[in-house]
Formats: sequence, C-alpha cells, structure tokens
Amino acid sequence: MHTLAQKIFVSKENTNQHFDFIDWVYFLGIILVVFGHSHPLGDSWEYWYSTVNGWIYSFHMPLFFFISGFLLVYTKSIDRLGYKKWILGKIIKFGIPYVVLTVIAYVPKYMLGDTSDTVSMGPGYFLNTTFLNPRLGVWGHFWFIYALIILEAVWGVWRRLTKVNPKAGRIYLGGLDLLSLQS
Repeated sequence: MHTLAQKIFVSKENTNQHFDFIDWVYFLGIILVVFGHSHPLGDSWEYWYSTVNGWIYSFHMPLFFFISGFLLVYTKSIDRLGYKKWILGKIIKFGIPYVVLTVIAYVPKYMLGDTSDTVSMGPGYFLNTTFLNPRLGVWGHFWFIYALIILEAVWGVWRRLTKVNPKAGRIYLGGLDLLSLQS
C-alpha cells in the first residue's frame, strides 16, 4: 500500500529519482535563512521586519528537517545497508564534523578563559554542552546537526521495528510520545 506522498512524488520504477521541487524548497529555505540572519544592528528593528523575521523563524528549520526526512525515507539507504552500517555512516558523516568543529571552537575559548558563560568551561561543561545540551555549547547554532543525528537514529530504530512487527513500531512511537511528555 502506497502513501499519498509516494503516489505523488515517486514512480514505481525509480525510487532514486531526483526531486526538482526539493531543490526549490531548499533554495527558498536558504534565502529565508539569509534574510532572517541579515537583521539590522541594534535593538530598534522596524515592526515589519520583526514580524517577517518572526514568521520566517517559525518554520525555516522545520522546513530543512522536512526535506531531510523526505529524502531519508525515499533513498531507502537503510534497507540497502542495514541499520548498523547506516547509522554508523550517519555518525561519520555528521557526528565527526560536529565534534571536531566543537573541539576547534572550544579549545581557544578554554585556553583564553572565555568569561561569557556563567559556568566554568571545564571538560564536564564541554561534554554536557556537546552531547546533552548542544544549544548552549560553543557552536550553539549547530544544534540542528545533533538533533538530526538523534532523529535519524530514532527513525531508523522505528523503521527496523515496523518491518519486523508493525505493532512493535506503534508501541515504540507510543513510548517516545510518553517520553516527550517528561520534558
């Protein structure tokens, strides 16, 4: 049984096709991010700019996560590689650059005694803000890389479970829903 998205976007013969509309949505997202980050200096923003910027920030990152999820589902790389190889590839592709860039930014801040943070920048701080609370880390604006790895890993487990037993997949999602209520 095909979902509506499969019927609209994917031909039965070729599931590895290029999606032109994704290129356009991606382009639009980039333009919106540039506009959203190109704000005037100071605190006195025009009302129209604040309104438009708020609107852009309400969906521009979810738009990129949508694109990533859409492509993740239709590449079927998890089926070709298996979960372990697939997730290892994701960690190498995204996790290693994330950690390396974080270390590159952290070391000078630590060595120079950065006082912009209220917490001591010791190794515990580094580990906490790199792996548990990346938005507060030295590369806080790279939080989405960490989130993408986690979401893709969670999706991969769900995908594997539902292939073996659809009921187990629903239980897993229910558990995740309950877990999300805790935060």
